[in-house]
Amino acid sequence: NDRTFADLLTHRSGFDVENLNGYSYLGYEAVRDVVAGGTTKRPAEGKRPRQYKNLNYALLRVVMAGLWAKTGDIKLAKEGDDLGIYKSMGDYNSALYTAYLQKHVFDPISIANVQCYDEGAQATLYYKPGGGTPGVVAPNQSMFCGSGGLYLSSRELTKFFVYLFNTETLLPATGRQQMIDNRFALDGGNTDRGLSLLR
Repeated sequence: NDRTFADLLTHRSGFDVENLNGYSYLGYEAVRDVVAGGTTKRPAEGKRPRQYKNLNYALLRVVMAGLWAKTGDIKLAKEGDDLGIYKSMGDYNSALYTAYLQKHVFDPISIANVQCYDEGAQATLYYKPGGGTPGVVAPNQSMFCGSGGLYLSSRELTKFFVYLFNTETLLPATGRQQMIDNRFALDGGNTDRGLSLLR
């Protein structure tokens, strides 16, 4: 299958699945099965049409763990290995994903303990686009993190964007410009998912 990082980051992977959320669609086993099923054929001009799918980011979560292991920083377990405290490969991969982000993204900008769940008394509420409904405590997404939410306060999210777009702490200027020019992981103003943040 001919997928690139650019395909995943711009939602042009060609996976023939609906854009769904939840562990049964975005967990490790679901991602493995969709990848095994292949993608639509790449057109002659080289780009598939853009179709937003959480699965693209779910696959990046799994790939990131494998790439991190290649650096020698961690040893990556395989299916069938003893996973220790982790209940499944999904749990294990999500833990590696959040650990990677903490070490390489959030620690350098002094944002501590970022997770894919917030079950505290002061949990950040999730509001559906369009308004009119009260906020709810979002579900624990730790088993399929990456395709679902990282929990950051408004202050932490603002701090992240300030560092991303105004310093070279997270990306060199050339990498940031490449991200913007190619729209890697950036949605346009109005999408099928509502109004999104765009720099």
